[in-house]
Amino acid sequence: MLVAPLVFCGRAPADRVAAIGILTGENYDRLVPAGKEADAIIGDYVMRNEHLVAVVGNPVPGRDANATVRGVGGAIIDLTVRDHPNDLLSVFHPGGGYLLCTPPRIEALGVDGSKTAAAASGLLEGHEARFTCDSPARPERPQARLTYSLKQGEPFLTVTTEWTNTISRPIHLPVEDLLRVEGPSFERMADGDESPVWAYDPWFGQAYGVAGDGIKARVTREGDSLLLKWLVEGGTGMTLGPGRSFVLTRRLFPGRDLVEVKAIDARARGLSTTILGLHVTDPAGRPVPAADVVVTSQGTFHARTRTLADGEAALDLPEGGTYRLEGSSPGMGERTVDAPVGGKGTLHVALDAGSRLVGT
Repeated sequence: MLVAPLVFCGRAPADRVAAIGILTGENYDRLVPAGKEADAIIGDYVMRNEHLVAVVGNPVPGRDANATVRGVGGAIIDLTVRDHPNDLLSVFHPGGGYLLCTPPRIEALGVDGSKTAAAASGLLEGHEARFTCDSPARPERPQARLTYSLKQGEPFLTVTTEWTNTISRPIHLPVEDLLRVEGPSFERMADGDESPVWAYDPWFGQAYGVAGDGIKARVTREGDSLLLKWLVEGGTGMTLGPGRSFVLTRRLFPGRDLVEVKAIDARARGLSTTILGLHVTDPAGRPVPAADVVVTSQGTFHARTRTLADGEAALDLPEGGTYRLEGSSPGMGERTVDAPVGGKGTLHVALDAGSRLVGT
């Protein structure tokens, strides 16, 4: 079921507030997320709440994540869930990598919107944490203001870009973002207009989603990257007249698997979800770890996950849908079953030795 975000009653525990701060030699080991793609260094900015942790590259000249991921000042370079930290993000570039952020402003706000002071942790803590930086106008590029907002209780980072044309003639504005995840085990959505935009690594157990606020993106694969061209004014760009502004808001979120990413997106859009338990066993009744589970709805791919060491998985599915699950594991074939109406309870799936069964 949909769970309402937490709110303050007095002051919430430190691990349940939204927080932001600068990474230092004293707090680095405590705050930087684990993961094989973690690129944070001292001087970067960390944002966290009870659900996720994100690192923003320090917007200074020459801030590169590595030899191939360059110009990451003001971009999201690390992002993962708190309960299973495993950063696999190379970079999320708002604006497609064309913004040149100036030194940022960081703040934490209480429920009433008032600014909060630094806590004992050394971070600014409150109901909402914000990172804001400005990108000056350049030839054929309008002025832009980039804001990352993380609220207490929300499993996503809200990314807002406001472009303003400060010159006396119209400018063509490409409304774009770039999501880059590297590695042969990453699955990425196909080119098209699907929402949310997603990428999932089933081997290392981390997924990412991007969803617009009432707007879709046209996605094109470019190597390890997904280029998001947001659909505005009937196309993938717009003309920004003199003195005019345009604001794009989207959500960026991590999950342990693609099922979780799709559930976060559904709840953010006001839908309720229900947990369906899944227990996969082999022909001898033993649990099957890392069994691949594909979820479809009315013949259309919905999401994918893998079972844990005990052969179990928790499928957080939007209510009102009809779902079919296909479980498989090397050497044991596949089995397809229909999820019960309402999607509650636990579904037991026994894989056969190399055969395929369709049924419930």
